[in-house]
Amino acid sequence: MSKRLFTEEEEMYLEYYILCQDEPDFNAAAQHLNCTTKQIKNWRGYHLKKSTLRRKWTERECAILRRFHPAMNVQEIAKMLNRPYSSVARKASNMGLKKLNYPNQLDAEIRKLGESGYTAREIAEELQFPLQTIREYLCRCKIKYKKENKDNHAWKSYIKSDVERNKNKC
Repeated sequence: MSKRLFTEEEEMYLEYYILCQDEPDFNAAAQHLNCTTKQIKNWRGYHLKKSTLRRKWTERECAILRRFHPAMNVQEIAKMLNRPYSSVARKASNMGLKKLNYPNQLDAEIRKLGESGYTAREIAEELQFPLQTIREYLCRCKIKYKKENKDNHAWKSYIKSDVERNKNKC
């Protein structure tokens, strides 16, 4: 069997198919291009080895990376974007993104919000940090903040609505 060369159009199709499909086998692509799966695997292997087969970053992915990189783990972002860890880390570095040193860099702002009467949940929402991180920081640094009223707590309203729904069923 002679080595098959793909046209430019076919290569664009293969790039799209390989990068965007979750399917591990290449039967559909082979059928579409009228070739064997082995030829596709060889083409893919060659381009992976030469590092010419890379998914281009979209504006949406860059925006997600910009938004979540400061406070979120790179592994989690990579999973969210369905990209390798190294690719996400490299892109973040190229974009000049820096990690927050978790709440330490926002200490003055956290103290100001706490003194203004914000609850831990409101501070977390305002600064876009995980609630547990803010709670731990407030406790560790002994920062005063408004405690949540148990009557207004999120789970209370859920339980009340659940109880009301059960009453209506009877």
